[in-house]
Amino acid sequence: MEGFHQEPLEYTKHGLARKTQRGLAQGDVEFIIRHGTEVATGVYFLSNKDVSWLNVHCKRKVVKLQHWLAEGHDEEIVRGFRVLLEECRAEIRQAERLRNVQVVVAGKYIVTGYAATPRTQKQSLRKSKSSGFGYGPEPG
Repeated sequence: MEGFHQEPLEYTKHGLARKTQRGLAQGDVEFIIRHGTEVATGVYFLSNKDVSWLNVHCKRKVVKLQHWLAEGHDEEIVRGFRVLLEECRAEIRQAERLRNVQVVVAGKYIVTGYAATPRTQKQSLRKSKSSGFGYGPEPG
């Protein structure tokens, strides 16, 4: 979903209250939209499968970066590698923290965000599979 929302998202009054109540940080909603599964129009869910994929993807990047660091490059390049390494680790931590969180977006407005119950998770993922969203091959 990268590049999906061109303009910055704004919180509704309800969305802002829920963000505060549920401890969602500033970039959490955008992270869920970028890395999660769209289970219905405007409803994004960071599933266990999404988090696992992010973990594998980032860990591969970390291993690659550690190999490059071990090769001994210029200090400037090493600093760049270390920054990338820390960004990757931060992304993994954020994904783990946001596992099973669902957000609802209407246009450019963030309506709400909540931790989905196991029942809600199952229902959302079932709907996403039947509608062509989420897992499996891309429609069309």
